[in-house]
Amino acid sequence: MTALAGCAARAAAAPAGRARSVPTVAAKPTTQDWIAFARTVQGPVDLPGTAQYDRAKLVFDTRFDANRPVAVMVVQRTADIARAMRFAQRFDLQIAPRGGGHSYVGASAANGTLVLDLRPLHSVTYDPASRTVLVGSGASLYDVKAHLAAHGRAIPTGTCPTVGTAGLTLGGGLGVESRAHGLTADRLTEAHLVLPDGSSVTATATQHSDIFWALRGGGGGNIGIVDRAALRHARSRRPGHLHPHLPQQRCSPGDDRLGSMDPGDRPLPLGRRARRRHGQRWAARQHRGGDDSG
Repeated sequence: MTALAGCAARAAAAPAGRARSVPTVAAKPTTQDWIAFARTVQGPVDLPGTAQYDRAKLVFDTRFDANRPVAVMVVQRTADIARAMRFAQRFDLQIAPRGGGHSYVGASAANGTLVLDLRPLHSVTYDPASRTVLVGSGASLYDVKAHLAAHGRAIPTGTCPTVGTAGLTLGGGLGVESRAHGLTADRLTEAHLVLPDGSSVTATATQHSDIFWALRGGGGGNIGIVDRAALRHARSRRPGHLHPHLPQQRCSPGDDRLGSMDPGDRPLPLGRRARRRHGQRWAARQHRGGDDSG
């Protein structure tokens, strides 16, 4: 999920709810303003110079370790998203929602933004009757894949287990299964989101359909803060494969030997490490999004 940059026609119709791609000149919040705001929300609000800030602002990609958001708020409940949106509107702050924190451009830790860390909202609820899974915006792909796999179901996604499901969906959701089963965004049936003025809507194909259209690829995920979404699942056809990946920035210089192993050398025990880090089911197999008839 990226920083707010605009609104759909409905959201823009109300002046109080209009988001701006470039903040207007406004007074910056003082320390007392931040303290007063922090008292109204359940989770911590970490400011530069506080004990937890340097850790709270970090995302998956170490290229953005030096980024400096104005604050990082850990969201524990939907009501606090609305409070944060109204506070940001008051001081013309840009919002940076963070699900998995995997944005390629560092949008979930952008300089000068108020980061909303949504990872505590990681609930996953399987609904066989509607063939959907209700996903909190902080749920990772592993959270969702593992939950659905227990029921023999799946959705098409990418392969990295720590990517946020909501961010992937709002960004389109291109993955290894897309040619056969479409984008993750194609599976979106409903989304609950908080608009820039702090109001909430539930968007579907028939209710707030303009916002729903934007959330499925038309708006780049910039309409509001999605706190939960429903995705249509399908029957898993067959297990896939584990694809070990070692990010270059996480490897030490001594790991250059990985690229020079002889064909006869004993392979590294990556499966055991994957099981320890991500769980037995993920390491053993990835369920592919499959037959919609079941």
